[in-house]
Amino acid sequence: MVGFAIRLVLGLRTPLDANEATLGLSALHILHGQFVLMDPDGQYLGATDAYLVAPFIAIFGTSLAAIRVALACVGALTVLCAYWFGRIALRRRGHAVIAALAVAVFPLFGVYWSTRLYPGSAELLLLETICLSVAALIGWGRGRRKRWWVLLGFAAGIALWSDLLFVCVVVPIAFALLLRGPRIGWHHVVRGAAASLGGGVVGMLPWLVVNVPNPLFSIRAIPPQTVSLSARVGNLVREQVPILAGAAGSCGHAVLPALVADAGVAALLLVLLWTRRRTLEYIVTGHWTGISQMDVALLVIPVTVALVVLGGVNANRCSAQSLIPVAIPLAVGAASILVERTRWRVLAVIVVALWLLVSAVTAPGPLEDSQPLTTSGKPIPTNLAPGLAMLERHHPTALWADFSLSRLLSYYSHDTLAIGEYGGDAGFIKRQQEVETALDPSWVFVAGDPKITMFLKGCAAKSISYTSYSGGGLDLYTDLGETLEPGDVFTGPEARTS
Repeated sequence: MVGFAIRLVLGLRTPLDANEATLGLSALHILHGQFVLMDPDGQYLGATDAYLVAPFIAIFGTSLAAIRVALACVGALTVLCAYWFGRIALRRRGHAVIAALAVAVFPLFGVYWSTRLYPGSAELLLLETICLSVAALIGWGRGRRKRWWVLLGFAAGIALWSDLLFVCVVVPIAFALLLRGPRIGWHHVVRGAAASLGGGVVGMLPWLVVNVPNPLFSIRAIPPQTVSLSARVGNLVREQVPILAGAAGSCGHAVLPALVADAGVAALLLVLLWTRRRTLEYIVTGHWTGISQMDVALLVIPVTVALVVLGGVNANRCSAQSLIPVAIPLAVGAASILVERTRWRVLAVIVVALWLLVSAVTAPGPLEDSQPLTTSGKPIPTNLAPGLAMLERHHPTALWADFSLSRLLSYYSHDTLAIGEYGGDAGFIKRQQEVETALDPSWVFVAGDPKITMFLKGCAAKSISYTSYSGGGLDLYTDLGETLEPGDVFTGPEARTS
């Protein structure tokens, strides 16, 4: 309940943005019988989230609540799976409860990110927790049962379909199970690995359907990064680690200096190393099978950091989401420290209390940056119902709108308006073509958008008459004397409609 409540409160305070509206529209299309396999915009991320929220949109309609309640439920399931992992790795029920509570509130960015409908957010954390729990069962007693191997592969396959970044979790799990091979039995490992591979293929089937006929298009569609290694390391320590830990709400919203946040995370990792000193001894002396279930989760941390930095995934300094696989290991690792029987337990509790205080101050930070904006930087009204009512009163047959405004209007109108977009990726091709082929489509802007001036100049240059209406923070220009396309108004990326 704690995990559900925290995520629901944070989520309902955060308005939808264009990317979330895109997956909301995908969920709506799924309800109408379409098969959506990949994120309509980038095509390199899966549409797993759309299937998760589709039942809630069917119940609550195309609303903010539908998406936020769905993601809060996914977050609650993640916390329950963290309890499951705690029961396996920490054994005692009370200790498992502490692990679940840690995942419910820590790290702050992991909690906040799981409230947003982005590929590789809430569902990735849930699938990571499931995979770690199942791997712990396989490596420590259930390796002879093939169904657990199949479940592990299936969950990992779905996660890879959603975001290939999940390889940061697959690699440590595979490595740990290899180390435990002598205890499991190599013949069971070989058979289990084959079963897991089969389950993985089934889970990843949507990704394969898209990419096998189109030579790995999703990989080729990943935006190239040209940032130097030193810059990527700088991004990690100056921006992304503080955001992940909760010392900064987002870029420019730091509560503590980056150095303090980095030192705090480094101290946490050092304490974790100290608590895992027996495992280090096993590794140094060659007794590799002595690793524990907790070690599997903690191994995700260095693998993720290495792959993210060396692979250039964190080239955008403000994109801490590339570190999201680290969230669950950090949380359960912190819980393992709290349940240690040492004289430092009181100090650990004090540190946790201070962190919760800092997080309470930091929490509003991400919310400040969540206001949806047009490509010109104009804030889009949070409540679009009055604006939609104004549009529906005047019955425009087709509309041109800014990319972000177009997606939000389409979602909140239940995709009943024919709205084409400019200045972004045209993910919904049929709607785009419907507007492109319409006779004299109307235009809608956020009131006060600088692009209105450019539109009026375009009308004046071609002597196009129009009728304008305002309402709900939107300006509608309709009944145009002749067709005016985005290419007639804008230049460069803003004129893009495909």
